[in-house]
Amino acid sequence: MDLEAGGFHGAWLHPRDLGGLVWTQAHLRSRGAALGAGALVSLAPGDCPVALTAAWTEYLAGESAGRCGRCRNGLPALAQEVGGLAEGADTRRRIQELTGLVVARGACAHPDGTARLVHSLLTTLHDHVEDHLAGAGGCGRPFPARFA
Repeated sequence: MDLEAGGFHGAWLHPRDLGGLVWTQAHLRSRGAALGAGALVSLAPGDCPVALTAAWTEYLAGESAGRCGRCRNGLPALAQEVGGLAEGADTRRRIQELTGLVVARGACAHPDGTARLVHSLLTTLHDHVEDHLAGAGGCGRPFPARFA
């Protein structure tokens, strides 16, 4: 069972990391996650963390004030590349470049949180990303998933 902790600006946790997990801020941070908004998302069999992360990234790109280049240009570009990954293109290199460009610049933490979520997909769930690109992702939802 894959688990995303912290909501839209949270981070993915791999099933191998859940054993002995203590739901405290300090312990989650030691595993690259945080309580954040306190939201948890547990994937059911057949759910695809790549497609879900792509849908969330697209949503978050549209939820900014668009007052700086990170939100106006960086997040839509990141959403496009994560969407490409969900569709089967190996866009990981460009995603890594974009996540590096949008973090820690300016007063708003919205791009930082979005980049954290995407980065955790590529690092924590790299095995799922590899399977997804190899066509063995078992994606139970068509991409793009949309929020109602």
